[in-house]
Amino acid sequence: MNRYLLSILFLFIVKVSFCQSLASSTDELYFKLLSANPDTSISAFVHKYSAIVYKRNTAKITSISMERSKAKPAFNLELHTFLFNKHPFFDAPFTQGKVEFYTKNYLANSDNDNLEDLKLWFEFDESIPAAIAYQKLLDRFTPLSTKKRFSSVSEANISEFTDAKSKEFYSHIHIVMAKDNFKTGAYKILVEVGNELY
Repeated sequence: MNRYLLSILFLFIVKVSFCQSLASSTDELYFKLLSANPDTSISAFVHKYSAIVYKRNTAKITSISMERSKAKPAFNLELHTFLFNKHPFFDAPFTQGKVEFYTKNYLANSDNDNLEDLKLWFEFDESIPAAIAYQKLLDRFTPLSTKKRFSSVSEANISEFTDAKSKEFYSHIHIVMAKDNFKTGAYKILVEVGNELY
C-alpha cells in the first residue's frame, strides 16, 4: 500500500515538474502551438489552415525582410477558428472554447505566409462556471510568475502574469474575464500572449 502511494506521489511530482514555467503552462493552454509542437487534438486543423505554425522561425525571418522591403506584396488577412468542447491540458466547466488564428496569406508567394496572432477563448453560459475557470487560471499562473497584476475595469477582471527569468515570448500573458456582449448572462475568458509587465 505504501509503495502504491509513493508511486502516485512520484508521478504527481514528475507531472508538476514538467509544468514549472509560465511559458510551458501558456504553451499547454494554447495546445502547444507556441512552441511549434501542436497537440494531436489540433494538429490536423493547423496543417490545413495555418501550416505556418510549423515554420515559425522562417516566419520571423520573412516578416523582418518584408518590413525592410519597399514594395509591399499583396496578401489576404484570414481568420481561422478551431472550436473545442474539451481541452487536453485545462479541466474547466466551459461551454465551448476556441483558438483564433489570424494569418497573412501572400498572393504571389505562399512561402511568405505569416501567422499574425493567436487568441484563446473560453465561453460560459453563466457567471459561476466562468468564475471557477478564471480562478483555476489564476491558481495555475500565480505561482509561476515573477511579476503579476490584477485589476477590474467595467465588469471585466484582468490578470497579467510575467516570468522575467524566461526568454520565451509567451512568458508574458494576460487573462480577461468579462460578460459576453452578445449573449445574455454569458461570460468569456480571453487568454492572450503579451502584457506590459517587463
